[in-house]
Amino acid sequence: MVPAATGGGTESLTPAGYRPRVVDGLIAEQLRTMGAVLIEGPKGCGKTWTGLRHARSVVRFDADASARGLAAISPEAVLDGERPRLLDEWQLAPRMWNHARHACDHAAEPGQFLLTGSALPTNEIVRHSGAGRISRTRQRTMSLFETQMSTGQVSLAGLLAGKPVEPGRAEPEFRDVLDVLCIGGWPWLAAAAPAEAQRRLREYLDEVRHVQINGDSTRSRDPVLVERLMISLARNSAATVPVSRLAVEGGGGAACSPERTAERPRDLWAAVRVAGGS
Repeated sequence: MVPAATGGGTESLTPAGYRPRVVDGLIAEQLRTMGAVLIEGPKGCGKTWTGLRHARSVVRFDADASARGLAAISPEAVLDGERPRLLDEWQLAPRMWNHARHACDHAAEPGQFLLTGSALPTNEIVRHSGAGRISRTRQRTMSLFETQMSTGQVSLAGLLAGKPVEPGRAEPEFRDVLDVLCIGGWPWLAAAAPAEAQRRLREYLDEVRHVQINGDSTRSRDPVLVERLMISLARNSAATVPVSRLAVEGGGGAACSPERTAERPRDLWAAVRVAGGS
């Protein structure tokens, strides 16, 4: 049985309350020229909702056990659906990457699939680069413009084009700006008060420390080391620092052997994929 897919015909899958994202235009352009689009980004930044905004059908590997099972025995059936078809949390069925790539070749038309996920599959061998078929797009948390905190009156594109800047009155008060800094650009916190947002963000980071979000059950990760690495990344976010420094700060201190110190941050990167950078 083919997994039930939301949508059909010309029905839009755009979630109610969806706020347009800057990346929407880029994704629409990529779907017009490429077979598939991979939307990457930190956990909770809105990738699934953005994917639904551009999809005509969807299969959710995290919520549909039958879809994961079918992907192992008949991946072509999983891909059967109106295009563009969203493969949400595709890393839970990593074989789908190559099958989607082959389906793009067979269709010989752009706009076949969207793939979203917050973690890399455990076995990189199953993944072909997808070059020429699958375009990658990085989605980040919402900007002030996307949260409607900024009017967007001053356009970077306009500045680069030489357009004059028209002076305007800044609407947000200083306290409002501080509140936004405490809340961040997370879509799921858009309506939260600063105190509530801070509590939920602490829970978010605590979950990241303890849960192996890349699904790799063959390696254990010390939550204390994950926390140290996140603190080190935050401390050095405004500067260029060598990996060795992150290794010492996030890997347990200078007492570790060079090999172990260098290995730990690399091993933890996938587990701490909560920042906008790679």
